[in-house]
Amino acid sequence: MFIYNANVRIFVKNIAMRLFIITLFLLPVIAVAQDHYALIHKADSFFQRKDYAMAVKLADEFFTTDSSCDGCAYDAATYNAWVGNKQKAIEYLRKAFYYGYGAGRLDLETDFVSLHNEPEWPALVQMGKDSYDGKLENLPTIAGKAARKKYMAWQKDWETNNMASFKDIDTNGTAAAVYKKLVAFNNYKPFTAIGRCLFLYYRANDSVQIPYLVVLPSAQYNPAKKYPLLVVLHGAVGMAGTRPPYYIDSAGAIQSFHRHFNKYAALHEMVTIYPVATKQYNWMAPDDGFGETPAIINYLKHLMNIDDNSVYITGHSNGATGSFSYLMKAPSLFAAFSGMNTRPRVETGGTFLPNALNRSFYAIATDKDYYFPPNGNDTLNKLAHDMGIDWTVDMHNGFPHWFPQFDAADAPVGKMFDMMLVKKRNPFHTNIYWECDDTTHGSCDWLQITALDTMQQPASWHKQYNFAIHPWISNENPDSILDITKQAFNYPRRSGAVNATYDSNVFTLETSCVKNIRVLISPPMVNLSKPVIVVINGKTVFNKKLDYNKTFMLENFVQNFDRVAIWVNYIDL
Repeated sequence: MFIYNANVRIFVKNIAMRLFIITLFLLPVIAVAQDHYALIHKADSFFQRKDYAMAVKLADEFFTTDSSCDGCAYDAATYNAWVGNKQKAIEYLRKAFYYGYGAGRLDLETDFVSLHNEPEWPALVQMGKDSYDGKLENLPTIAGKAARKKYMAWQKDWETNNMASFKDIDTNGTAAAVYKKLVAFNNYKPFTAIGRCLFLYYRANDSVQIPYLVVLPSAQYNPAKKYPLLVVLHGAVGMAGTRPPYYIDSAGAIQSFHRHFNKYAALHEMVTIYPVATKQYNWMAPDDGFGETPAIINYLKHLMNIDDNSVYITGHSNGATGSFSYLMKAPSLFAAFSGMNTRPRVETGGTFLPNALNRSFYAIATDKDYYFPPNGNDTLNKLAHDMGIDWTVDMHNGFPHWFPQFDAADAPVGKMFDMMLVKKRNPFHTNIYWECDDTTHGSCDWLQITALDTMQQPASWHKQYNFAIHPWISNENPDSILDITKQAFNYPRRSGAVNATYDSNVFTLETSCVKNIRVLISPPMVNLSKPVIVVINGKTVFNKKLDYNKTFMLENFVQNFDRVAIWVNYIDL
């Protein structure tokens, strides 16, 4: 999500995972704002009312107690430029760029026209661009380089000494015996971390390495204990970069905008992942980076004792949209999905809403949200319930899109955790509906669509779901209503779908626009001493006994390192 303000926010590139700073600049006068940024909130409200002198006074007061807020410094520069304090405006701009604020085209920002004739102006324009491009030796890049060197060395050592693999398992003997060893595998090793926050790198390819955070439970990590895992996706992926936050090695990494998530993750002793998006590799668009989060989870499962059935995903804004997208396209790793200020829409196309039948979604929403207005939430909530989807909308009035910034978000997030943690993944559930328009995302638990035939006529039950949303809310002024109508979803490609169930060794499948299917088999699903029967569209297409396929089982385990969803054989149809 790119938050746009025509006055001062046109060419902004901030540090990934610091959406809380970006959103500070757009706050209207909302009485419920009771957080520690109240002074800068007030300053902005006075600026919007053109009381520039009061805005300057409050901003100066804010910086007597907090001197590291890059976006706040940029705002203070704006206030001073409007009131005519040119040198103070220049000082605040330098401060903003040093703390990590990026302005790719400062020369086009109308707020600073009064500075254009100042001798420092050309250098300021270059500083803003260098910060935007990641070339400025500012606080984030200086601290980030040091953190990168330290943590990459630690990560290499961790991999060398702690990486678990199937090589640790004795694979001699019968396949059935090996299966039991895989289920019981718990050979994880203790390690000494550099604080609670592990700053690690995801290797997207040989030339791209993307940082991410892992926050350990507040209690001492115990390698013999299985831990629930929470993934928190950040917003503003359109302006994300690969530079680490300057606070990466401190408690600040888990405070600020993500403080509510972190509080309850620590309370429930969860391992927490904060992935970082780039413009190319993210969870929305393009699809290049959609595999980042699953790959990070898989990597950590080789190093930490993660409960396979207690992996959860959430986020805010673009991060919440990412959580929803994993529900739509790749739910198999996760037990439940949630998000704050979500826009439930697959941005690459194909929001196949019935796919949500396989899991659940919990949405914390606000009625002043421009990203997905309350009427959209109401319509989707009713549609989901009519379809039998486990869908919850927790609506809060009087708050804008950046709800996590407010202290009032604490209780709703706590409730979300309570509702989320009772959900456990069951990869062997007896009913699956799965739809896709690309077999890259053709898998849900034990069912895989391996080839489509979208030239067929869709079955009567294979439907597209959509609705119009009108009106929308202005992102600059949450009290302003826009006379705009938009469709909730888009469908650029035709899809195929499967309705599948199993009971007592009999699999019954209905297909639509699908050419090939794979059914995965695991001992908790069937009695391998008896024939397995598959019926597709009323015709029996498979009827015979299956045994353990040791090679396939081990290959699958190596790929997924999942000690519950262990597939011992498959049927291609």
